[in-house]
Amino acid sequence: MDQTLVKRLGLSMDQWNKLPVMVANGDRIECIGKCMGLTLTVQNCPVRSDFYVLPVAACSIVLGVQWLETLGPVETDYRKLTMKFKLDDRPYQLQGIHDGVSVDRVKIKVVISWPRPTTTKGVCGFLGLAGYYRKFISGFGGIAAPLNKLLSKTGFHWDSNAEEAFTRLKTMLTTPPVLRLPDFT
Repeated sequence: MDQTLVKRLGLSMDQWNKLPVMVANGDRIECIGKCMGLTLTVQNCPVRSDFYVLPVAACSIVLGVQWLETLGPVETDYRKLTMKFKLDDRPYQLQGIHDGVSVDRVKIKVVISWPRPTTTKGVCGFLGLAGYYRKFISGFGGIAAPLNKLLSKTGFHWDSNAEEAFTRLKTMLTTPPVLRLPDFT
């Protein structure tokens, strides 16, 4: 469990001297404590476990294998990515994701074919769609500013700034980001 989540939720933690833990990529991170007996709900299934507090910024919680022993017999189908078990005499089935997180191809086509807005209502529609994904677009507010300006009471006047903002947002919404290592030079 990430230490910032522990602080944000105000969870009690048994603190330790820093205990080195090796993670999957071979790096060592320091475990600073343990939150005992927490209940987490996964796909409507309550999971009670102890959670080690680690600086795992990429996610909030990593489920280890110790929670599995609380389930008793588990039927696992690796082809269907399912786990079936009973907990308190109630059957559960957890379903994994086959292709991971993926984009909705239909929405990509909608954005690509979105016509240039000719009214404030059209701009609102586009900004509504784009705004839903704003957290994935760095500097969204600055890029969308010329389009937001079209919604002011001064009137609708499409110009080169609005065209550039519209085109740039469409491109950013339909093009996957390129990941690269930082340049420390």
